[in-house]
Amino acid sequence: MGFVNDFNNISHYTPTKLEKNLKALPDEILVINNFLYSKFKKKISFIKYKLVPALRNDKIFKIKKKNSLRKNSRNLLFILSANDEESNFIFKMILKNYEWIKKNQFNIFIKPHPNTKLPRGIRNNKDILISKKNLYDILSLTDIVISGGTTATIESYLMNKKIILVCSNSGLFSNPLINYSKKQAVICYDKDDFRQKLIFLNKDKNKSNNIQSNNIKLYFEKYSKKKFKNFLN
Repeated sequence: MGFVNDFNNISHYTPTKLEKNLKALPDEILVINNFLYSKFKKKISFIKYKLVPALRNDKIFKIKKKNSLRKNSRNLLFILSANDEESNFIFKMILKNYEWIKKNQFNIFIKPHPNTKLPRGIRNNKDILISKKNLYDILSLTDIVISGGTTATIESYLMNKKIILVCSNSGLFSNPLINYSKKQAVICYDKDDFRQKLIFLNKDKNKSNNIQSNNIKLYFEKYSKKKFKNFLN
């Protein structure tokens, strides 16, 4: 099992020794970055950890500088996770604010999860573009990302995208970011709050596709043969 973030930000849950004694926890946890590996070993020392490479996210180490965005571009990218409640919250937020979004000349792109079932109101709207592009390619064309508890949120942040972090219909919230600028990422708990968050982020006209190379190691461990062997041993 691999953790991207610390227990507090993911679900406000910290494993206990009682759960360990009752065998309600795994024998070991695979962690995909050294920052959290060190933190977990110090904070929750009764669990065994192994540091492994972030294989799913290895492409981010190979990205070269992308072309700059046009200053007048207004592209919104809604990234969906495997969490159906979170995706349904996003669908309702789009439909409720659709007329306002189009009136303010924003373009709507959706990057669905492979298991996502798109509702008819989204699927049949010709002005809502369902992207099949590689995540990094579509991010290079994006001004503001709207997403939640998915590693794509982290990859968006590392590509210097402005982000609106959303919760779900149940009000639960998963924030995969460890340390982040409040000017770059804001939290939206309510569909009615979405417009204000979008206006706030859109005021900042600085746009960049540069990779935050110094922060990658906070989230992802680069592939190496030595670390890969931890999957097997």
